[in-house]
Amino acid sequence: MACLLIVLENGRVHKQVRTFGTTTRELVSLRDWLLSGGCTHVAMESTGVYWKPIYAILEGALEIVVANAQHVKKVPGRKTDVKDAEWIADLLCHDLLRSSFVLQRAALGRCGLAHLTRTGRAGGGASR
Repeated sequence: MACLLIVLENGRVHKQVRTFGTTTRELVSLRDWLLSGGCTHVAMESTGVYWKPIYAILEGALEIVVANAQHVKKVPGRKTDVKDAEWIADLLCHDLLRSSFVLQRAALGRCGLAHLTRTGRAGGGASR
């Protein structure tokens, strides 16, 4: 679920909400939709590992805020995906979200290589 807020010339906000799948094709479609709407910043919750594929597709094209889910969910009554998407977009528009630390792609590659070198195989554990 994605919510795009577009500030019109008269100062009013136009809201568009769309649902996207989780395949690479769908995530590229999300990125294209956001860019075609003039979007420059994106915010999302850091729920488990579910944000990582979205981040990977949007990285470099948009400024991304990966917000702690506990900070976003503190408002009662927001129970649907649509309301969550609208709420996160509104928080971002008002600069009320702090981004979590996200290890950059180059550093992730080095960490994986160090882990592989240290354990002798990918996935951890001792070599046999």
